Amino acid sequence: MKEDMDSVRVLLGFHEFKPKIRIVNEKEEKIDIFKFYVQTYPWAAKTILGWNSEMDDPETANFESLSELIEVIKLRFDRTNR
Repeated sequence: MKEDMDSVRVLLGFHEFKPKIRIVNEKEEKIDIFKFYVQTYPWAAKTILGWNSEMDDPETANFESLSELIEVIKLRFDRTNR
């Protein structure tokens, strides 16, 4: 994806669009995204990250090593590129 960002297309329902792509490099922003993810999608976080929403607390969890291992890419809808 990083090598050929211009060819990335997203299919959302029956609509296809070319997104704006931003690679997140800042560790703190990645940690905020992980905290949001485990709070918003606990069932998916359990499968992907081994997150236990009954025992784990996103405010005290250490996501620093995870932020070094995982590359985060944000995709945004771009109305100018359909």
